[in-house]
Amino acid sequence: MALPVIVKSTKKGIHLVLSSEVSFEELLCKIREKFTESKDFFQNADFAISFSGRVLNTEEECAIVDVVSESCGANIVCILEENDLLDDYISEKLQQIHDEKLMKSGQFFKGNVQSGETLESDSSVIVMGSVLSGGKVISKGNIIVLGSLCGYAFAGASGNSSAFICALDFASENIRIADAVYKNTKVSLGGFRKKKKASSQVAVAKDNRIMIEPLTKGYLNSI
Repeated sequence: MALPVIVKSTKKGIHLVLSSEVSFEELLCKIREKFTESKDFFQNADFAISFSGRVLNTEEECAIVDVVSESCGANIVCILEENDLLDDYISEKLQQIHDEKLMKSGQFFKGNVQSGETLESDSSVIVMGSVLSGGKVISKGNIIVLGSLCGYAFAGASGNSSAFICALDFASENIRIADAVYKNTKVSLGGFRKKKKASSQVAVAKDNRIMIEPLTKGYLNSI
């Protein structure tokens, strides 16, 4: 049987991997033991907490938070949901792609690409920031934006139709991959666009058409 509780450290706090093979009462006891043993480390610390491995209702999540706080004197500032964890994973994975794959062959740009600015690259490019509306990124390889993509992005500028464009917040309505062009000109009644919730997405070219899809763990692992 797997360990009832595994404690992992994340950038935003603590992640608990919980076994579904024990009763909830036994689980609480194991959590209490874990954090009592680590009291000196966690006491008076402020951090977020997240869970996986077991389906919890709101009452059970609150009970775990109470046990953790009482056992080690920590202040749990919030409970992270699954979408928050996925965003963290995507951000870390994109950084890993940069470190392992693009350091030698790609360009690394820190900061925002402002309106009126154009960033061009003969290789893949990672933007450690956002591409603002009116800004342009043109690359012969892939384009990865670790922020919001609101401006124009042109990947595979040399004709590479296997290039892709991805961003943690994909808000651009004017992108191009090789010869495939995507331009969304739809507006709602009254000429106003409804603001979309920020989402991590990837654009790829298929049959000379651009497809925009959710940026999932599976896709990142296939890059």
